[in-house]
Amino acid sequence: MKNSSNGASKSLWQYVSQSDFKVPEAALDRTVKNRIFTFLHILKAEESKESKKSKPLVSKDETSALDESNLDRIITPLNWKIPSEALNDALKNWLESKTATDPFKVVLGPPFIGHGKILTTWARSQNFKLINPPSADQILNQDFSYLEQFKQSESVWVIANLEKLYLRHTKGLALVREIFDGLFAGKMGRGVLGCNSWAWSYLGYVFKGDSFSVLIPQAFQAEQMTEFLTERISGGAGSRTVFRQMGDGNLVLVPHSLAKSKSQTEPPKSSWIKYMSEYCRGNPGIAIEYLRKSVRKMATEEESKKPKKPRDNFTDENALWVIPWNKLQRPGTPSDMNRDHARVLYTLLIHGGLPAKLLCNLLPFSVHESLQFLQFLQAAQLIEKSYEIWRVSPFAFPVVRDCLYAEGYPSGL
Repeated sequence: MKNSSNGASKSLWQYVSQSDFKVPEAALDRTVKNRIFTFLHILKAEESKESKKSKPLVSKDETSALDESNLDRIITPLNWKIPSEALNDALKNWLESKTATDPFKVVLGPPFIGHGKILTTWARSQNFKLINPPSADQILNQDFSYLEQFKQSESVWVIANLEKLYLRHTKGLALVREIFDGLFAGKMGRGVLGCNSWAWSYLGYVFKGDSFSVLIPQAFQAEQMTEFLTERISGGAGSRTVFRQMGDGNLVLVPHSLAKSKSQTEPPKSSWIKYMSEYCRGNPGIAIEYLRKSVRKMATEEESKKPKKPRDNFTDENALWVIPWNKLQRPGTPSDMNRDHARVLYTLLIHGGLPAKLLCNLLPFSVHESLQFLQFLQAAQLIEKSYEIWRVSPFAFPVVRDCLYAEGYPSGL
């Protein structure tokens, strides 16, 4: 992304106190939705008749999924410098004050928002000392020599991923306890702790009674999410492509270069981003994953040349098709899933992912049972494996979050 857009982009990111964090509000209260559900069900037969009369503009059968390389070219990744500048604004007064009464700050991030990359980018831009996480052996062997690097730092130090400094094990909390003891005793200098919000909730459950002042990236409301995703498609291969909802052809996203060149006439717009923002609780990292899972192209070159678009300001542009929100198949929890499966999910979530061997050491099951649980959760599309690391799938995170909340686990954002 070009620097000229950094100002507008940074304004989408705001770091706020925990009490000011607000997820997108649903268009209708859940109770109201339940009341009208029966009415909508009654109308289903009528809608079915109507759909036979008016053929959808584009159906799912006429489209095909895009491969990962094409998606990477069309939906560009985030420039981590942008949220790191917003974080710097939030920490500016603290950095300038240099008071001994406030020696450290805590910066939380929901899963998949990239909080570790944001903290790392910020630390490097300020020439602060990055504290690398210890190995699993150092954690379990309670190797306190690891803590010497804090005392050797004359500048502000930064832990980007606190969830990598402990393990949910009887011997896995000694190092992080020592860090907090040193912080409160004023022996660790000045620093910033970045942490997965679920890991932080777990640590708060372990360290009962301690209170902290934390900063959290504010959730994106629908308007902010629209702008965020528009920026993702406004560079590279997506800069001349509009995103339309499959079926009616209503606009989901239009890149900046096309929106500015067209007239001010407002074409029909889809509510897809609004529904998605509510479901993802304003998490931009998960929003990108849902957009990638929803985008499709015309199945053949011949079909792509057919007049499959409604007549509006963008009729002559290239188009990709987004599966309607109410027809997008999202992961769910299998009926035979139990508390043991939930325990595996929770352990993966509070550590930001783990290799299978280490995960098996942390679970109260045999290796064979643990691997069976992993296979079950993978088949249910609730977890995925990347470079030998198992993690909760970002696409499945909303349903995993609800599942763990219902099981009574200390939950994060």
